[in-house]
Amino acid sequence: MDSSLHNAAIAGNIDAIFSHIKDQPAEQVLDQRTPNMNTILHLASQFGHTRAVQEILAAYPSYPSLLTEVNSNKDSALHLAARGGHSGVVSVLIDHAKVLDQDLEIGKQMWSGISELKNEDDNTALHEGTRYNHIEVVSMLLQEYPNLIISINKCQESPLYLAASRGFHDLVNIITDADGLNSLKSFKGPNGRTALHGAVICNSKGIYVIVNLFNLCDLDWQDVLIVLIIGSFCFTDCTRKLLEKCIFLASMEDEGSQKPLHYAARLGFANLVSQLLTADEYVAYVAERNEGNTALLLAASVGHVSVMKELISLCPNCCYMVNIKGRNALHVAIEHEQKNVIEYLLEECPTIISSLIIEKDEDGNTPLHLLATSNCFVPRLIQHPLADKGALNKKHLTPLDLVNYDDKLSTLVAKSEIAEELKRVGAILHLPNVRLPPPAPIPTASGPPTTNPNIKSMHEEMKKEADTHMLVAALIVTVTFTVGFTMPGGYIQSGSLNQGMAVLRTKSIAFQAFIMSDTVSFLFSVTALLLYFFAANFATNLADSESFHYLIAHGYRCNIFALGAMIVTFITGTYTVLEHASALAITTCVIACSIFPIHLAIILNVGKRMGSRESNAAPPVG
Repeated sequence: MDSSLHNAAIAGNIDAIFSHIKDQPAEQVLDQRTPNMNTILHLASQFGHTRAVQEILAAYPSYPSLLTEVNSNKDSALHLAARGGHSGVVSVLIDHAKVLDQDLEIGKQMWSGISELKNEDDNTALHEGTRYNHIEVVSMLLQEYPNLIISINKCQESPLYLAASRGFHDLVNIITDADGLNSLKSFKGPNGRTALHGAVICNSKGIYVIVNLFNLCDLDWQDVLIVLIIGSFCFTDCTRKLLEKCIFLASMEDEGSQKPLHYAARLGFANLVSQLLTADEYVAYVAERNEGNTALLLAASVGHVSVMKELISLCPNCCYMVNIKGRNALHVAIEHEQKNVIEYLLEECPTIISSLIIEKDEDGNTPLHLLATSNCFVPRLIQHPLADKGALNKKHLTPLDLVNYDDKLSTLVAKSEIAEELKRVGAILHLPNVRLPPPAPIPTASGPPTTNPNIKSMHEEMKKEADTHMLVAALIVTVTFTVGFTMPGGYIQSGSLNQGMAVLRTKSIAFQAFIMSDTVSFLFSVTALLLYFFAANFATNLADSESFHYLIAHGYRCNIFALGAMIVTFITGTYTVLEHASALAITTCVIACSIFPIHLAIILNVGKRMGSRESNAAPPVG
């Protein structure tokens, strides 16, 4: 579209518009579009230029597609005019469609066609006018096209739902007085809700908006209170009007099985609760399917005492109903730690609480059991004469048992206060039936129990120790193997039939002891390596800890014997080569042998410490 034509259409400059499109056929006019595919009729309608719209339509009286042309969002000129609240433009577009009605073949199709046009979101012109609270536009469209009342957009919103969910009480009045309201589609909203659901939920949004608006202004609270009262009346007026026209909406539920009363109770609107119960008292006894909560239980869970008062005054029997867990209003209030609800029931409902306080839920818990496991300390409830302080639940626990033996309660601030108050009023500690956690298994000599975390930790430590022991055994094997082929005194080199034999093989008893001790050390260290090799197969599975510890223990002993034999090998080898210097040989042997008592003392001391560590890790018997 030419920029000058675009600017002329936006400004509604008729002369400038026609200077561009004069004597042009309609096809050429429609070909001139903005990047959003708006025609000049779209632009003139969007900005409310009634005369410009009239002149454009008059220039092409027999060309109906001007009315039905859509932009990239599938908005027609009627959509844009309704969205902007330009009632004059809407009137011109409708009248032009009526003029086209003179041609029956085209007109009937046109007159109904422009009303049924839907944009990208399936919104009709009535949706657009309703969404932005354009009262005159909505009235005009409903008068000409009453069937639009049942149109549903992609979000499953009907025009009435849009009006009710936004608190547009004037529009709710207009739409509910229109023809065609008998269809259920007229009330439809998303998630299976009806317009009444929307009106109830909107009440919370409306009060929130008013309060926040005045928080931004420098006004005293008297002014705020006045506006809140007026605003509250406006929002509840939507509910009142819907119930007057369609009382059956009070019993309709959404996809979550929530009725309007459930929302009103949860959100704390006592005035709406009164209206809904006046329309249908039975809904106070209907529970939502998910958790089986009635309106009273929902109000108790969030602490809305004013709603509970309204429900109990109008439907007193609803206070005895329970949810799917078998919990009544007192259970629920304690579960959600709503002290104000508990105090209200104690002070103002003595007859009711006398029944509620003795009831048990599906786990056998009385309200006192739940109080004992909560962070809600209410002494008056514990002191109530009908509160059974010795009642057993299905786990055979009394309230005092729960306080004393439930580890999950250790972080509760009120735990000690509740326990002290229960003891003060004579609560029973039913110890014989208290199901304490089973004691940890006792470790045995063959290995640690698998269920004790301390023993499991010890098992991991011993795996690391076993790796170190294996390295020691490998070193001993290497040293003793090397010593076995490096004889003291050397080998006979040549010139004899005994070439390659050890020189000292027949000349010293010490040499023979050297060979035997080296052999013993080598064999013990090889055996230790073999035991560690097999132990590795059981190291990763704590269930096989008995076999693992058995092999590690014997590998450890073999290492000790191998080390002792290696010391003897050193002593005898040294004596063999120093035998002719007897003083030096004896001195060396004495010094080397003195290490044995020291080693023995170390081994005994370490053994005691290991035994002490195992006894500390094991739990006491019983």
